[in-house]
Amino acid sequence: MEVLETLFSKALKLESQWEITKIEFLEKEGRINIFIDFPKGSVFQCPKCKKEAKAYDITEKRWRHMNFFQYACYLVVRVPRTECKEDGILQIEVPWARSEADFTLLFESLAMTLCREMPANRVSQIIKVDDNKLWRMMGYYTEAARQLEDYSEISKIGVDETSKSKGHDYVSLFVDLGDKRTIYVA
Repeated sequence: MEVLETLFSKALKLESQWEITKIEFLEKEGRINIFIDFPKGSVFQCPKCKKEAKAYDITEKRWRHMNFFQYACYLVVRVPRTECKEDGILQIEVPWARSEADFTLLFESLAMTLCREMPANRVSQIIKVDDNKLWRMMGYYTEAARQLEDYSEISKIGVDETSKSKGHDYVSLFVDLGDKRTIYVA
């Protein structure tokens, strides 16, 4: 089993403070669980000030990762909180997922690529995840991208509104007429 753990450690690009403790192959359920932990006495960075601190307590978290062949793969990780003298007790940041996410960064990348090409409901069927999780993920990245938008150079805006039906459900489009791109939909 040590060879398999080494293979997965390298494939996941785990940093030295993380180690695979167990790999669980659930063939009938179509799932692989990779259990990740850290050695006793490991030191982590405070998420705010980046000073080193030891683990205060631990919470078990689970992230959906890329499939291993046809099997859904999950990372099951004992994630520490640190007790920083300046910032208090905080959950550390893991390198494979963003805070509050249900998926690893690689899985989110795949899902976002698919969502760009087809409806979220169809993507959820293909990758076998709840479409509500996909909508939350897309909402996060859409909002992050919107924060980077700069509309200071726009000088001509067009607004159009259309009714979905006689029930007065409206869709309003705000368009940059200079660059011919939609900048907002409400």
